[in-house]
Amino acid sequence: LLHLVDDRSAALDRIFRLLKPGGFFVSSTVCLGESWVPYGVIIGGMRLIGKAPMVKIFDKRTLEEEIRRSGFVEVSQPDVGAKGDIAFIVARKP
Repeated sequence: LLHLVDDRSAALDRIFRLLKPGGFFVSSTVCLGESWVPYGVIIGGMRLIGKAPMVKIFDKRTLEEEIRRSGFVEVSQPDVGAKGDIAFIVARKP
C-alpha cells in the first residue's frame, strides 16, 4: 500500500519506530516506475474523472533504498510468485 501513501519516508520511519527490535516489516507494494506503460498519464486521467486515487509512481530499487534509509536491515525481495510490478519486500529492524 506504500504507493498510496503521501509521505512514504515518514510512513516508513513511523513503522520502524513502532516495531520492536528484531521485528519484521513485510510489504507488498505496486511499483510502476519500471513499466513501459505511461501509468502517470493514465492514472492522472482517471483521477480527473474520479475513478482513481492518488498513486505514487516509483521503482523497486527506490523503495528498497527508502526502507534501508529508515533503518531496516536484511532488506530482501523473496520470490513469492508476484507479478513483475509488485515488490514483495521483507526487512528487519535491528
